[in-house]
Amino acid sequence: MGRSGTSSLSRALKTLEINIGDNFIPPVKGVNPKGFWEDQDIYDLNNKILNFLKMNWSSLSPINQNQINLLKKKHFFTAAVKLLNSKLKNTNTFGFKEPRVTKLLPFWKLVFKKINIEVNYLIALRNPLSVAESLFIRDQYDRIFSSFVWLDFTTSALYYTNNERRIIINYDDLITKPNDTLIRLS
Repeated sequence: MGRSGTSSLSRALKTLEINIGDNFIPPVKGVNPKGFWEDQDIYDLNNKILNFLKMNWSSLSPINQNQINLLKKKHFFTAAVKLLNSKLKNTNTFGFKEPRVTKLLPFWKLVFKKINIEVNYLIALRNPLSVAESLFIRDQYDRIFSSFVWLDFTTSALYYTNNERRIIINYDDLITKPNDTLIRLS
């Protein structure tokens, strides 16, 4: 879920010598002044997919198999494979942050399988009340709706990565015990 320390964790991955790309969404003063550390190309593709499905990042309905089949027919799958292959071309280790992937993880897991790569998941976890407050301050989102979005993102992340290699990092630990958290992450 965005507003959960995902940008800080992406930046931490970079310090751990994980290639996270170089085409990032630009920083926004007052929102993420140090940058989002979010791949612009993957962000753009995910937005196209969500728009095509008549969804957005805060839609509370999960993606279903019929939608995945439609994405394959409309060449989104091919585009995702091509994009990820281009990101992997000059590196042994690549990571990316793009919270919309959580909504689209059943689709992206098929892409990962097609490319035949080892995947590790990093889940950023933050108190839902803090996330809701952050979304209210940034976008004036209703706090109750934001809490439902947090629940949707969090349960999706946990469900779709069940039995996968994953680590869950608590935002409060990242802020209060950054060294311990980075050691655990590494």
